[in-house]
Amino acid sequence: MSSPINEEHLLAFARQIQTVETIPELLIAICDEVRRGTEYKTAWLSIADDDRRHFRIFDATSAEADRQARIRHLAPIPVEGDAFAQLVLDSDVPVIIEDARTDPRVNKAIARAMGNVTIVNVPMRLLAEQIGAISTGTFDDEGVRLPTEQELDYLEAIAYHSVVASARIKLMEQRQLAAEEKVQLERNMLQRQRLESLGVLAGGVAHDFNNLLTIILASSEILLEKESDPVKHKDLEVIIGATEKAAILTHRLLALGQKQTLRLISVDTGSLLANLEPLIRRAVPERIKVVIDQHPAPLSIHAEPSQIEQVIMNVCLNAADAMPGQGRLSIKTEPVYLDEKFIGAHPWAKAGHYALITIVDDGTGIEPEVKARLFEPFFTTKGPDKGSGLGLAVSYGIIQQHDGLIHVYSELGIGTTFKIYLPETNQGVELTTEDKQPNGLRGVERILVADDQADVLALEVRILESAGYSVVGVKNGQEAVDAFERQTFDLLLFDAVMPVKSGKQAHEEICALYGPVPTLFATGYGASEVTSHYLVGHDLKVISKPFAPNLLLELVREVLDA
Repeated sequence: MSSPINEEHLLAFARQIQTVETIPELLIAICDEVRRGTEYKTAWLSIADDDRRHFRIFDATSAEADRQARIRHLAPIPVEGDAFAQLVLDSDVPVIIEDARTDPRVNKAIARAMGNVTIVNVPMRLLAEQIGAISTGTFDDEGVRLPTEQELDYLEAIAYHSVVASARIKLMEQRQLAAEEKVQLERNMLQRQRLESLGVLAGGVAHDFNNLLTIILASSEILLEKESDPVKHKDLEVIIGATEKAAILTHRLLALGQKQTLRLISVDTGSLLANLEPLIRRAVPERIKVVIDQHPAPLSIHAEPSQIEQVIMNVCLNAADAMPGQGRLSIKTEPVYLDEKFIGAHPWAKAGHYALITIVDDGTGIEPEVKARLFEPFFTTKGPDKGSGLGLAVSYGIIQQHDGLIHVYSELGIGTTFKIYLPETNQGVELTTEDKQPNGLRGVERILVADDQADVLALEVRILESAGYSVVGVKNGQEAVDAFERQTFDLLLFDAVMPVKSGKQAHEEICALYGPVPTLFATGYGASEVTSHYLVGHDLKVISKPFAPNLLLELVREVLDA
């Protein structure tokens, strides 16, 4: 039989628990005090979450066990639907279960897993709010044993003294978690800013490089048409081929800077994956099992299908590389809603409905230092000639340009998960160009050309004059306005970005003074970037550098005929 409450012991216990800093330390102290003041051998602690929808249960074994092995942090137990958990949370007085094996209020699965027989729960309340409970009781072959009145009084006294200590520890944990989340958020923001800076740099390089490629490609094709020497003809074809490959590289660099041209249509993720599945299965080694779990309802996104397919393939190929042996690659689609809580952790995101594409592998995982640089251009852990380091960097740029998000989670030895969020849309408008038969590629109209790159300007003038047009070339927007004052033109071909006065400013000034004039803009940044950011509200044609002479002549003829 237990002795009456020992005030001296309780005072020593109160002093002891005011110095502990973790819940496990507090639980060990409580367990020791329960064993000292009662005949029960085991105690555990239930702490309610802030939303009072779950209990976190810390279980302590008997005092004879090793101190490190005495604590088990069990999974959170939901309160909703659990009559006993709700009773413990709402009760102002101790809740006693004589036999958990037969009492209908107890969750039998949890009771069987823990081996409970008699359960004694004593509430821990801070002011009017219950923050948890101290529990003790018997297990398995200990049989049923209800507490005596003296034991119950002692347990309530222990709970009374434990309230402040547990509240203090809980507050410390919340502060530490908030500090860790703040540090992680700052790291994410810095990483995002670094990627954006690299994207801007890549886009700028691509813009200047496209001007050079325009000169090389167009000049080579002009020479090719006139060259009769088979050897020189072959050399020119090699130059054109290399230039076209370089243009593909600049297109990828534009993706890094989110400046590439996109042709957006309404796409169902299910159809997109169905079309892509055969290619994935051919590209991934047979030793890897590919599992695709499609959401049953259509998930429509506004996207360029080939770009999203490129992202999925990049991730899948990286996943395959991470599974040198047998493995499993799973792709799942589902609708999600990003709420304010998600936005709080990811301030760059926008709340709303998204289609989520999740790609999971059970490979080697990614080291933290590698994960931090995963989306950086030209960063790769692969050997020479095995990877350019642009795959995931381009994927990041593509998803950003689609107003989406791409996140990666990984643990060494367990695997990696990529989550791709793309905004859902009820309907999409396919951007198509009407099929028109141009009136040849030649003309006699007057064209005003403005480009700050002298070589590009000279080449554009040469191409247009060779097709019969009357051409005046100037090197900036102000000179274009001045030239239009001296004579009118049937078409304006302006570089979008120029010093003194931009192509946009010159176009707007000319149209304000003389009325609408057919206009074609040329840019090394990518047509969609110029249209969506630079020429908002203008229904104007844009040609991306580098371009072949015939493409320029086709678009000039198309704008004039329109």
